[in-house]
Amino acid sequence: MDVSVAFPQATTASKFPQCTSDYYEFDDLLTPDERNLRYKVRECMEKDVAPIMSKYWEKAEFPFGIIPKLGALKISGGTIKGYGCPGLSITASAVATAELARVDASCSTFILVHSSLAMLTISLCGSEMQKQKYLPSLARLDSVACWALTEPDYGSDASSLKTIATKVDGGWVIEGQKRWIGNSTFADVLVIFARNTSTNQINGFIIKKGAPGLQATKIENKIGLRMVQNGDILLNKVFVPDEDRLPGVNSFQDTNKVSPFDSIFFHQKYILCYLNFIPTPCRTIFFSTSLQFHAEQLYWPCLTTLPENNKNHEALIPIQWRLTTCTNKNNRGQPLVSLSYTSAPIMHHILRSPQCYNVPLYTFNPSQVFVYQSSLKVSPIKGSSLRTVVPTSRPLMCSTNILCSLFIFNSGFAHLPVSFRIHTTHTHLHHIHLLYLNAYIKANLIVVL
Repeated sequence: MDVSVAFPQATTASKFPQCTSDYYEFDDLLTPDERNLRYKVRECMEKDVAPIMSKYWEKAEFPFGIIPKLGALKISGGTIKGYGCPGLSITASAVATAELARVDASCSTFILVHSSLAMLTISLCGSEMQKQKYLPSLARLDSVACWALTEPDYGSDASSLKTIATKVDGGWVIEGQKRWIGNSTFADVLVIFARNTSTNQINGFIIKKGAPGLQATKIENKIGLRMVQNGDILLNKVFVPDEDRLPGVNSFQDTNKVSPFDSIFFHQKYILCYLNFIPTPCRTIFFSTSLQFHAEQLYWPCLTTLPENNKNHEALIPIQWRLTTCTNKNNRGQPLVSLSYTSAPIMHHILRSPQCYNVPLYTFNPSQVFVYQSSLKVSPIKGSSLRTVVPTSRPLMCSTNILCSLFIFNSGFAHLPVSFRIHTTHTHLHHIHLLYLNAYIKANLIVVL
């Protein structure tokens, strides 16, 4: 239905709004090359992705037509040097990630999984032959990769994987399951982690699309990051030749070699996801819709939290810049990014609005990015390694209880207060088990678990 007929304010903007949230001109901290990269990525995202993202988000489909355009940006591979990769600085790669996330978090997740997880693992843990074989095509985005650590019973804290790898003549046989793997339903290259049955240690493997016994199925009915094609992977005696065993992965700790980098990029992604929460949907919704329906009191909690959240967002920009420069110098990214997460703004209110405003997209996506990497309780613990010099790792992120109070507005413009007790066995928001403490269901609202 075209709601703009009866409600002109709901018409989707024909042009993506200009980025005006850098009030303190932190852009001046970037080098000329980093600024040029930002403008190039920004132009592509605003021109090619912004006009279509709402439609694909609603359908929970990925816009495969944008992959060649993203490949032309030459950002795939990020900080990797050689093998056709751009060899960007950490700051430049974070800037590119930020511009992707500013327009669409699902699109940036696609690149992060492909580049900062799968490609970086091959670069850091792969053999020279594997790098030459896989990285050039992945850098051009002629082929797409996914990174499969998470299992049905274990999240990114998966120190006790149930997927097993058994040595046989000429290679390995992989058996097990993976879950919530982004890009997995269409990936050409799958980086898989499994427990070696002989050593009981974690090993890494590269599996190609179409391998006998490999099956990937899309997970339906996600709340956010709906364009990301998360999948369940079934590995039924999949044979992997010795040449595709990653020689640099011999324990669970080796899976954390990419952790400082992906943490930084996910942090930058969260900041820029939030950047558009105010300029894109909220001007119209807060100052037009509330007057249209005489519901100023309904939005007052949202209005009062926006200045505080916007202040936090501005404060995070120089922190992120310093985070990337420190990591370039001394590789202290993991504890620093954990500390910075404690200041991240959180949107406590989800507004009733038609999808043409993109409010569901800009509300659910950042919250998932935030919970993916850490939580309010976990971040200070991980960051404490700055004082105690105790190494931090992903297992600290498991089994965290979070209490969220959300105001969810349904299509009938009535509000539904819902309290969730969230027990995380995995740290993606749409991966967790939701146990209702209170739920008052009103007309026209459907909750899909």
